[in-house]
Amino acid sequence: MGLEFELSPIRDYGGGDYLSNPTDSDLVLIDTRSFNKRILRSKRNGDLCHAMDSGLHKNGPLESVPDEFSYGWTDDCRDGQCDVEISLCFSGIDIEEITGGRSNQLDIVMYSMISDVTIEDDPFRESRNLTTSLIEAEYKKFGTSRTLVKCQFTPGGHGSGTFHTMPQ
Repeated sequence: MGLEFELSPIRDYGGGDYLSNPTDSDLVLIDTRSFNKRILRSKRNGDLCHAMDSGLHKNGPLESVPDEFSYGWTDDCRDGQCDVEISLCFSGIDIEEITGGRSNQLDIVMYSMISDVTIEDDPFRESRNLTTSLIEAEYKKFGTSRTLVKCQFTPGGHGSGTFHTMPQ
């Protein structure tokens, strides 16, 4: 999966985000079938942690254009590496379809790291393939901002997730 985004000239070493307004061409595909899953909140709705799984009798993968996208760092990158968060928010019929109508909003946060950063570099100004170490997905109760279920995904036996960045 990957998105294009515009970078602003403002830089804060302690942390920050680059924001994007995705267009119809920014289709994202998320398949969680090979990830280990853990329910963080609401075991009663824990089956939705498999909603983005592909395979026989599954509704996934999720193929949708996010409503919102942000890509940023959460620590001081001048020490040679940057902790990275990638946030995606989805809503509408695509979420309704994979959840069987139980939710119409999904917020996803992916965690990664960029290594080998020098002080002169801006690691966000070049295209990268980021390996995700952890993904959290939060489905909202239909029509509200309240949590229906929160899931955590970690790499399984078939590798980890990859997010491709394409700054403009």
